[in-house]
Amino acid sequence: MNFESSCQCSIEALKILSELQNVHAVVNVETILDLIHRVCAQGNSMVQCKDCTKTPQSSIVALPALSEKCLPLLEALCSAYDISTQPGFFDSAMLAFEQPPSPFICIRSKVIMGKTELDEGESRLLVRTVLGRSLMRLVQLMEGLKGIFLVMSKSSQMSHNSTSTLRACELSVETTISRLAVLMQILEGDGDHVPLLN
Repeated sequence: MNFESSCQCSIEALKILSELQNVHAVVNVETILDLIHRVCAQGNSMVQCKDCTKTPQSSIVALPALSEKCLPLLEALCSAYDISTQPGFFDSAMLAFEQPPSPFICIRSKVIMGKTELDEGESRLLVRTVLGRSLMRLVQLMEGLKGIFLVMSKSSQMSHNSTSTLRACELSVETTISRLAVLMQILEGDGDHVPLLN
């Protein structure tokens, strides 16, 4: 039996899920961005893995949970850098999905490029750019997952339990996409209020 070619996705996904569950209530920007990057990278590996995309019993069903765990971190990042279109919009938009406020507080980080420390406006602009890229990567991942679940749902080898699992995952993906869309809307609206750098 060749263990080298066996799928390791479930082990990696569980490691990341464990880290996401153990994030401290006060978290820095680097930790958030690192976790989001790892979720996206692992998600892309799983979406392309032949073993993961065979059946709803595979580790791919963990992917919606991983992505959902990223949302409060992204929300905390938005709050830390005052990224919102208007006062109160951020909270009301999240309440529309019956989600509690983010349990995390994100600490702003000093941003140094070469020997130059960026000021607050420049740091905020950089964070907005990186945040926008991260949101796009998560949306693309969720869209890819949606396609895989659609193919799985058409399989004739689906048991009743598999169908239930798949439906729960599809619902989670749809909710995550909707919440990511709200965050993207917030980010785009916030861009209208970013002062031009002199």
